[in-house]
Amino acid sequence: MIRSVLFLIFKFFWLTLAYHNSVAENRNEAVLTGKIRDQTTQKVLADAQISIFGQISKNTTSGPKGEFSLSLPTGSYSLQVTHPNYQTVVRTDLVATIGRNRPLVIELSKMIFLLDQVETTPNFFLPRPNASTSSYNFSFEEIRRSAGGAEDIHRVMRALPGVFSTSDGINALVVRGGHPRENLNLLDGIEITNSNHFADQGTSSGGISMINLDFVRECSFYTGGFPAKYGDKLSSVMDIKFRDGNKNRCQADIYSGFAGFGTTVEGPLFSQKGSWMASARRSYLDLLVDVLPSSLGVTAIPNYSDFQAKITYDLSNTDTVSLIGIGGSDKMKIKSTDDNISRGFDTLDYGNYQYTLGLKWQSLFNEKGYSTIILSHSSYRYLFDGGDSVGSGAFTNDSWEGENQLKGEINYDLTPQHHLQFGASAKTAHLDYQYESRGIDLYNNETGQLMRFGHLDINEKEITYKLATYLHYTIRPLPILDMELGLRSDYFALTSQKHLSPRLGLSSQVTSKSRLNLAYGVYYQTPPYFFILWDHQNRYLKDLKSTHYVTGLQHLLRTDLLFSVEVYWKQYADYPVPIKNEMVNLSNNGSGWVTGIDLFLHKKLTRRLYGRASYTYSLSRFETPERGKFVWDFDIPHIFSINGGYKFSNKFEFSLQWRYLSGRPYTPIIGSFETVLDSGDWEAIYDPIANSARLDSYHSLDLRIDRRFQFDYWNLIAYLDVSNVYNRQNIWSFEWLRKANEKKKIYQFGVLPILGFHIEF
Repeated sequence: MIRSVLFLIFKFFWLTLAYHNSVAENRNEAVLTGKIRDQTTQKVLADAQISIFGQISKNTTSGPKGEFSLSLPTGSYSLQVTHPNYQTVVRTDLVATIGRNRPLVIELSKMIFLLDQVETTPNFFLPRPNASTSSYNFSFEEIRRSAGGAEDIHRVMRALPGVFSTSDGINALVVRGGHPRENLNLLDGIEITNSNHFADQGTSSGGISMINLDFVRECSFYTGGFPAKYGDKLSSVMDIKFRDGNKNRCQADIYSGFAGFGTTVEGPLFSQKGSWMASARRSYLDLLVDVLPSSLGVTAIPNYSDFQAKITYDLSNTDTVSLIGIGGSDKMKIKSTDDNISRGFDTLDYGNYQYTLGLKWQSLFNEKGYSTIILSHSSYRYLFDGGDSVGSGAFTNDSWEGENQLKGEINYDLTPQHHLQFGASAKTAHLDYQYESRGIDLYNNETGQLMRFGHLDINEKEITYKLATYLHYTIRPLPILDMELGLRSDYFALTSQKHLSPRLGLSSQVTSKSRLNLAYGVYYQTPPYFFILWDHQNRYLKDLKSTHYVTGLQHLLRTDLLFSVEVYWKQYADYPVPIKNEMVNLSNNGSGWVTGIDLFLHKKLTRRLYGRASYTYSLSRFETPERGKFVWDFDIPHIFSINGGYKFSNKFEFSLQWRYLSGRPYTPIIGSFETVLDSGDWEAIYDPIANSARLDSYHSLDLRIDRRFQFDYWNLIAYLDVSNVYNRQNIWSFEWLRKANEKKKIYQFGVLPILGFHIEF
């Protein structure tokens, strides 16, 4: 298989070079267009100077509405934006093509203290507003070209310090030792419980992301100490901003990749006062199941499709409304326990659909502030029938969750040194759960740990609501000091839980190139809805609690090279755990802590080279009455990742990713016994000490090659993305085969080549 992959890489090189020599590509000028805004007030900025970084002669100026247009030869560029009252910013990874134009939004941060002599050093790493620590930002191009990411925005986040995925088969993210259900996702400010195909109920993870990257403008990811506007989650925030469609002309993208085959179309709306975008995608793995690499260990036939849309309309120069929609459906059948994703079922018939709709109104009420109102609705339907050796119906799930949310936010500059953010939200939840089981042993999709279900006959319906308010106050008393003060309140009607959550952040410019950052916060999260309705006693569950302490230092080695180090401590309390290993009966008797240090080096693309390198050392410990003190399921002491690439030219690019993780803890099987004499049904005996052993370490190398072709009226991007190039046999877990009286190794994905393309016009 490795020889085949190497031959495929060589052939890809040879074909692209041969095609380059045989086809005369058009080199007419392209155009970069966009809008310049204030980062905190969102007002448009006129008279900003936009130039090519390192080529000041190629420049333009933003107009009265903040808009600009810059004609350039086709290629990849970095834009430098300067304004007398703002910090100079450089935006990298901007591709100018003839066939397609992605409108840009570039935000500038105001210089509060204007000195007589100001050194306008270009800023490649503009910090996120209201966040002192643990925040990272990705542009569209940085996400798209990431090796091993398969153009899945969740998988790309594995390049960050303290972040790893639980399995190659799903994009579940563990952030600083937190469970994947502790992560918050937002699309243009709209909360979305899960944006993945084959979603795991109650978590933010699944098989592959539904999000079409072509819609993404940027993504901000917070790994701890996040501000008060984000709530009801304990570990991380992924805040994704969508771009607007092209207001000047219609254009399209036809594409194929790991997630499937699809198309995106966009264009102007109502005399260029608005824009629209729409996409549809369908998987093709069900058409190729017979030729998929055996190294995947998967025989199931997944079938999925999704849609995405955004409509934006300018009511006036200060008011904009947008409508966003995303949804998908999934089907899959597992016919054998030999499938690596059977998780204990002999057979599995899986079906799921979900969608989210959101209406957003943003109004700039004056030059000092703006308001945002969002109305959204989400619906999730989970259907599956898992079978055992007796037949189907061993465990069935027929669940529906619907949420409606109304939230509003005001951002206002009281003075240049004082910024206020206030928000409130109300959410209703409509729940309908039906679970049946005759008793079965399953394996958790995130941890690989055994879950033992007894007899279940659950039929519960409920309507409940959540309320939240928050206040965030930014103070800049000195040129070298920023203070972030936050307070959040939450109320959950179903369990009558209410909380106040303080947040605090400090950031000090200790030298011209170094910043010292501190953050503290208390965070609460309601248990998953189905946890509460599984059993009547679960209605008395408390909300989960986590307290964050973060200290960090950032140092600018060069204008395009940033090094950071952060030390963190997370304290957990009131964690829901099974009572006497009964999965449906829970108590708040779990507690624990996570501590670690993150090292991060980030090189922005200025000429040819770009990349991220991170290392995390951490420890995670938990305690429950049944298990005592033990190593936490997500305790991975060493996490190392290097992700980067090299642009040989504007048309040819190479990138790679190598990841190393310490072995995941697990509870080993130390023996077995026959449940009934001569029955052939063998029960495993597990070590009484939880997580007393570790799997072998995980490591994997991913490579990606991109080749761009420019034609008169259209563009072609062809790529080859190969995961686990050297076919490392990474073990995911051990599962017990009761009839065979032996344990089975479950492996992660082997070598996986993906050929993909984008045709833009």
